[in-house]
Amino acid sequence: MLRTNPKIHGVFAFCSDDVADVSSVDARANLTNDLRSYGVAFDATNFVVLSASSTATEISSESYYPHVARLSSPESEVGKAVSSLVDHYGWRRVAVVHDDSLWARSSAQSFIDAISSRVDFVTFLGSGICLGGNCNGAGETLGITVSRSGFNVTEILDVLEALDARIIYLATYVQQEIFAEMYRQRRIWGSDYALITNLPQTASLVDDYHNVDIDAVKGQEGSLGFIQYAPSYGEETVVSDYLDSWRQVMSVDACNSRVESTNATILDGDDASSAPYCDVDGDFTTSHDYSMFCVDAIVIFAKAIAAQELNTNSRLLASETYAMILNQTFEGSSGTVQLHPDSGDRLGKFSLLNLQINEAMESSSAARRALWNSYEPQRQLVVILESLQQC
Repeated sequence: MLRTNPKIHGVFAFCSDDVADVSSVDARANLTNDLRSYGVAFDATNFVVLSASSTATEISSESYYPHVARLSSPESEVGKAVSSLVDHYGWRRVAVVHDDSLWARSSAQSFIDAISSRVDFVTFLGSGICLGGNCNGAGETLGITVSRSGFNVTEILDVLEALDARIIYLATYVQQEIFAEMYRQRRIWGSDYALITNLPQTASLVDDYHNVDIDAVKGQEGSLGFIQYAPSYGEETVVSDYLDSWRQVMSVDACNSRVESTNATILDGDDASSAPYCDVDGDFTTSHDYSMFCVDAIVIFAKAIAAQELNTNSRLLASETYAMILNQTFEGSSGTVQLHPDSGDRLGKFSLLNLQINEAMESSSAARRALWNSYEPQRQLVVILESLQQC
């Protein structure tokens, strides 16, 4: 049953579509009115929204997405990084393939805007094409839009071949399927192509059950992509201390058990012993994609609350909490945490990653462990990174 006067001070959302759905001016107004129709007094303008991974550039707008704090840098900055890479190699014919999510459309447009302002001439292949049925936002970018609800990978490959696309920028949540099919069909695959992904992450190479998709790994071999920089184990004390603590409670066995996180009780009889939390690769020195950013999203919110020195009768105001969030600077699990004062987006830098398959990965039994360490910096291009530090 709903409380008559619920108090929500912070909402944690992951992807950009989720953040938009709870933080926009319209969304907040609709939520307030909907609850009021049920007799619930709730002001949906009075909570902050935090996200570890949302990057859609549109959400940087304080006027339409108020009180949003994001622990990752926006696509406008990622686009500048990718455009630096494309310009470095002198690539001028690029196919931009993106799905119809808010994040992917923003990623594609941010790259297109950045490269267009950087070089005098570039051709975007297949602009305005929609694949897979009704594409949300099709034609809004100079890219190829793929409907997540009805896409067909073979159709995507057909179009790319017909366009004679050699340089391909991918921004899509369905890239696991795309890369796997590239390898299986041996199309848009190999040394004749340059693949740039906006999701150079382990999550894009495993299925929903955390099993490594070897075909997807091989299809993505050699690809390049930028990811938000975060220190590795041994680089920073905060990171190392956190992962040392994680080591005491994590196990691979827990991934196959139903664990109740509130009290770490195994519910289905599987024995994860004293390490009840899932670590899919069994390596405590690595973290899964945005894990550390999630930790720091919680930490920055807690610091902002603590800084207000409230008494039991105080009423938390989103504007004051948000101001405190923007005022925080600290060394966190994901590195130095500092947000832009005008947008609430992270001030950070990126790592340029290149997927290389090592010998251990050729064996499916060893692939799980090998995969998580398979990305290595493309050191030849490290000069590009000097201009990516935000200020």
